[in-house]
Amino acid sequence: MQRVGIHLQVQALVKVDAQERDYFGRSAYNRYYYATFNCAKLLVTQLDAKWAKTPHAVFPSLLATTIVSELEKGRSQAAKLGDFQLVTLCNQAKASSHALAKLMTEAYAVRVIADYSLETAIVFGTGQRFELNRIDITDAHQWPSKAAALSKVIADAWKQVHV
Repeated sequence: MQRVGIHLQVQALVKVDAQERDYFGRSAYNRYYYATFNCAKLLVTQLDAKWAKTPHAVFPSLLATTIVSELEKGRSQAAKLGDFQLVTLCNQAKASSHALAKLMTEAYAVRVIADYSLETAIVFGTGQRFELNRIDITDAHQWPSKAAALSKVIADAWKQVHV
């Protein structure tokens, strides 16, 4: 998905027709969101297969409540056992889970604007950048890699507290 987003981003910059530029730009945001969503979906499915069919709108809550709660249980147990390395990892994973929930919320909001609010125009600046609703395409481009890095921290801690 991210490669498709990059292609659409480039196409938005090279098109001459303003409407085509806008459509390609919107589609780039959409694909970057779905690349991010797929990363988060892979994470939660690895954590617990029952979460495989979780709807988009539920992901932030799942990450910020259920997953954080499970990581806190693991952190508490690790503290009781004196495993302060695991305590630290769980704290990092909890912070990462909150950060991923926030990222998913923000990316979803931009994706909804891209898909359904055609009156909110893509703003093309000078150079190779554009923005939608004040979200620079560079930020959207980075969503999937941020999601992957946060997911790795969460998965590493999860594996250790669920052995």
